[in-house]
Amino acid sequence: MKIRDTSSRDHALDMGEGSKMNPILMPLAMALADHAEALEKFKTDIKGKDAAGRCAAIEELAKTKSPKIIARLASMLTNEVVEVRCAAAKGIGTQEDKKRAIPVLVAAVQPNVKELPVIAAIVAALGKLGDEAGVAEINKHVNHENLDVAKT
Repeated sequence: MKIRDTSSRDHALDMGEGSKMNPILMPLAMALADHAEALEKFKTDIKGKDAAGRCAAIEELAKTKSPKIIARLASMLTNEVVEVRCAAAKGIGTQEDKKRAIPVLVAAVQPNVKELPVIAAIVAALGKLGDEAGVAEINKHVNHENLDVAKT
């Protein structure tokens, strides 16, 4: 009895044109494709939009979870109108990579210190991430004289 070697078929997925991908790497490849596609869509969606349009584009981008998405949202925490910075903070607060998201949010506090809505959004995002690493920054704002910041 002759046994046919099918090991390459068992451990790889046919990607067409003779190329194969290990099934273990498939989720990673799909995630990379998802965030690349989301970033490209975001570039198109944000061009020439008013603040509300940019906020909507940020909200859509934040649905994709990736360190590159966190980095793109982080770039929106400065040099933007308040509403856009708030949307960026909120979007970062939905990301799964807490180790990248929390330092980005904490670093955004100082440049936005005079913009209470942005501080409130940052504090809310830190709270939503629910990690001990963000607690110190949250506690700094618990007794803030502005009730909106303290309530977040």
